[in-house]
Amino acid sequence: MVPVPASLLLVLGIAVGEFAIHYQVDWAKEQVGRRLLATTQTACYWHALGIYQLLHELTYIGIVAVLIWAMR
Repeated sequence: MVPVPASLLLVLGIAVGEFAIHYQVDWAKEQVGRRLLATTQTACYWHALGIYQLLHELTYIGIVAVLIWAMR
């Protein structure tokens, strides 16, 4: 069995984690939009969009935190 570098495992873990979080955030936004009948003319659409963007940005901050932690 060939040893796998820790950095490769880190990259794969981040990629899989980001994909899973991204998918769930997108799915949740779609569900909320459908259930609330949100359109660009309703406030709930814009609130959902803001929360959606916040969650994506927090994901990226989390990725940076993991990378900083891994470098120590």
